[in-house]
Amino acid sequence: MSNVLVISGHPALKNSWANIEILNCLEKSIPGINIRRLDSLYPNYQFDIAAEQAAMRAADILVLQFPFYWYGMPALMKKWQDDCFTHGFSHGSKGTALRGKKLIVSTTAGAPAETYTHEGFMGYTPNELLAPIHVCAKMTGMELQPLVFSAGISYIPGDASPERIAAARAIAADHAKRLIEAIGKASI
Repeated sequence: MSNVLVISGHPALKNSWANIEILNCLEKSIPGINIRRLDSLYPNYQFDIAAEQAAMRAADILVLQFPFYWYGMPALMKKWQDDCFTHGFSHGSKGTALRGKKLIVSTTAGAPAETYTHEGFMGYTPNELLAPIHVCAKMTGMELQPLVFSAGISYIPGDASPERIAAARAIAADHAKRLIEAIGKASI
């Protein structure tokens, strides 16, 4: 399998049943996977840019794992992108470090799936709402893979019923299965 780097952009991962489940499934299923949990590595949002860029250079597949916050990435992940995708590294005439790498966007949303349609409440699909990431992939020369998206996983407080937690974990386990399949396809 290719070198896989997962950037976990959940700003409070310890509070996310779904994102924890997804990351745990990845760790169990893909030997040698590199998962960078930005919230624990950089609680003050001050990134070690050299370390982050080195991790990206070493990867063949880059997975952005995050909850859908206001129709895009959480601020932590956006700041990581802003700080680490520098001219001369990711783009520009000499910025070729990401060129040819596979990019998988993996995100979870609280609202039901039917709201993310042209006819639904949001009026847009997840891919349309994530257009800035599509342009980023194009600009950096990464090969954008199909989106892995799961809806209906809203915030679940710590005192939630076991049934509610089990339902969220089931959605997350299915999401992880689809993400692992996407990583496998990108490795070919």
